[in-house]
Amino acid sequence: MVFYNLDEVKEGMIVADSLFDRQGNLLIAGGFTLKKSHIDMLKLRGYISIPIAVMGMEKIVPETIISHQTELELISVFDKSSKAITLIMSQAARNNEKISDTIEKDKCLLSKLIRDTGILTAAIKLVEDIAHEPWTVVNLNRMRESGGNLLEHSINVAIIALCIGHKYRLPAHEMRQLGLGALNYDIGMLAVPSSIIEKQSELTDEERLLLQQHTTYGFLMLKGNPEIPPTSAIVALSHHEFQDGSGFPQSMTAENRPPLKDFSHQGCIHRFAQIVAVADTYDMLIHGRMHFQQRLDPLHAAKKMVELSKTKLNTEIVKTLLSIFPVYPLGARIKIVHGPIADLDNAIGAISKVYPDHIASPQITIFESARHFSFPKPIVLELAQYKGFSLELLN
Repeated sequence: MVFYNLDEVKEGMIVADSLFDRQGNLLIAGGFTLKKSHIDMLKLRGYISIPIAVMGMEKIVPETIISHQTELELISVFDKSSKAITLIMSQAARNNEKISDTIEKDKCLLSKLIRDTGILTAAIKLVEDIAHEPWTVVNLNRMRESGGNLLEHSINVAIIALCIGHKYRLPAHEMRQLGLGALNYDIGMLAVPSSIIEKQSELTDEERLLLQQHTTYGFLMLKGNPEIPPTSAIVALSHHEFQDGSGFPQSMTAENRPPLKDFSHQGCIHRFAQIVAVADTYDMLIHGRMHFQQRLDPLHAAKKMVELSKTKLNTEIVKTLLSIFPVYPLGARIKIVHGPIADLDNAIGAISKVYPDHIASPQITIFESARHFSFPKPIVLELAQYKGFSLELLN
């Protein structure tokens, strides 16, 4: 399969894998031939790219990161809790109550909502899915298109954070704490007025300051909840703190160390919050987020992450992220900007193999000429064997 940007998908193309909606209902089955109405429907549902069947590329099948069942359970949990919490907050807004007062007043109810929706069970399943996978690189094409959607974004951030934790070989109890913190890190956004969240134009300074309060709101919702460890709740408070002290809400600093347990540098940003900050930024870059960031391809997102490391994001954690999330994801459609053979310039292909030890030098398979004629037999090239080879990601 090859992943095509939905804007480049045409009638008559065949879907290589089944597509589902947020609730897990089948939208289009694998092997189905697309019509314009199907393409329009997928755009309305927020899809940006989809897997397309291409002759000679049948063996490209990116592995899933978590099971479909775990993903559906996470979505169900988030949907229930977010709707209930949003209802409480909207009622308080109509009564002109102060948000922090509402959270304090309804603390027991909020704790019960978080507990009863099964977030702890979902977090454990997520951790188990990731911890038991033998993967060494993670395929971005198997992650949800989050855009500005809080639900998809939170799930993606939790997956990325746990993949980083798994790479650092965090013990099971720490992975659970990290998972709970990552899943709930943005829960405070549910307390921010919808007029700010949904505003299409640029936010005013006052609105931006109010939006920043979501870290405090989230911490107030989670702290003291017997189901949520303090180390998980602190992630909601500190995931926008920066290494150089320029973040919020407490202007804390850190030392760009690996996120391993170390009691010698207390007072720094909690290591789980540093992991989630990296995961949050990365998902925002590759999927975009309203008011903050346009969507970037993995290559430019990686460059931006390096740019933000050391002063804003933990350098060691960024390095670990980039060692498991390839800039050229398996199945990604590419164009040859400059190839080893002149006739291949502007030809189209896909990433057909990713090597964990040489993540920036994948195998590519070229299946279409610059004039859009299909090659009788796809051309397979190992990027590591050539110098001056340059690619452009098309999705």
